[in-house]
Amino acid sequence: MWIHALLCLNLFAPTLIKTGPRISPTTNADWAQHPDKHDYYTESWNAILKADDGHTIYLTFLYTNIGVMSGRSGVNISISPPNSTTAKSYQWEYDTEDFSDQKSTIKIKNNQFKLEGRDAEILIKEKNFKLNVKIKGKLDGFKVHSGKILLDKDKKEYVQTFFHIPRGNLEGNMNFKGKNYTIKGIAYIDHWAQNVLGGDYSTRWFNVRAFGKKHTFISLMWRYKESYGKGLKGWAMVADGSKVLAVTDQVKLHVKGSSKDPNGYRYANSLSINFDSNGIKANIQTKTIRLHERMAVMEQMSWAQRQVAKMVAGNPIFYRLLGEAQLKIDLNGQIQEEDAPALMESIVMGDEG
Repeated sequence: MWIHALLCLNLFAPTLIKTGPRISPTTNADWAQHPDKHDYYTESWNAILKADDGHTIYLTFLYTNIGVMSGRSGVNISISPPNSTTAKSYQWEYDTEDFSDQKSTIKIKNNQFKLEGRDAEILIKEKNFKLNVKIKGKLDGFKVHSGKILLDKDKKEYVQTFFHIPRGNLEGNMNFKGKNYTIKGIAYIDHWAQNVLGGDYSTRWFNVRAFGKKHTFISLMWRYKESYGKGLKGWAMVADGSKVLAVTDQVKLHVKGSSKDPNGYRYANSLSINFDSNGIKANIQTKTIRLHERMAVMEQMSWAQRQVAKMVAGNPIFYRLLGEAQLKIDLNGQIQEEDAPALMESIVMGDEG
C-alpha cells in the first residue's frame, strides 16, 4: 500500500468544532466510515498491539480516494519480533469495492476490524500472515468535542480524531513467518478521518503511548507550518487503571534529543511533555531504546507512483520507536511516579517552512 494515512494550504487559523460536551465517549457511529468525495479524503482505523512476549505490532485499515488512477483500500502491518533490530512490514492493497462498513465491522477483502463499545476484534486472513485477537478495553473511548478541526476558511477541509480504546487487554493467536504464536498484552486503538494532506499544513508529528502499571499516557502532537502559526497542536491524556483523568490541548513539548538516519534525515528520539489541566499535572520524559521501523513512503513506490506522490503528498517519513517514559502525575497535590514502556512515533512531514 503506497499511500499511508496522511493528514491543503490556506491562510487560515485551524479551528476545533466545539459541538457537544468538551469530552464525550466515542460511539459506534464514530467508528463507522465518514465518506467524503474530496480528492484527498483518507480514513484509517489503527491499532498498536504490545504483546507480553515482546512482539510489537502496528496495524492500519485504510480507505483513500488518493491513487494513480483511482482510490484504494488496504491493510498495513508492521511487526517487530522480540529482541529484533528490524521490523517486518506487510502491505495488502485492494480496490475500494473490497471495502465495506457493516454493523460496527470494517472489512477489507477477508480482513476485519470490529469495535463495539470497549470490545474489539481484529481478524487478518492473508496468505503470508494471520492474526486473530480480541481486545477488552480498560478505558472508555473519547473524543474532544466532535474531534474535528477545520483547516480552511470555507470550512470544507478537516482532520478528525477518535480515541476508541486508549488502553485495553488483548488475547489471541498469530501466524508469523510460518510459526504460530499465542499472544497476550496491551492494545491501543484510534481512528482518523481527513480530506487533507499532512504535509500541506504540518511539518512534524510527535506521538507517545505509554502504558504504566498505574497510569496510561497518550499524546498526539503536530507542528503547524508557518502559514498556520507554526505552533503545536494536538491532545494529551492521562488515565489511571479505570478512567480517564484529564484530556487537554494545552501541552508543552520539548525535543530533548534527535538522531540522524542513514539518509541524513533527523528525527526526535527523546521528548519532555508537560501539561496542567483541572488540578492534574503531568510531566513525561521519554527516551528511545531502539528504532522499530523507518518507513519512507516515497522510497517504497515505483517511479510512476513517486511522480504522483511528489505532487500531492510530499515525502513523509515515519519513525516508530520503542522506548521508555518516566511518568510523574500530580493529582491535586498527590504525586505518583513510575516508569512505563512507551511506543512512540516521530514523523517528518516536510520542511519547517
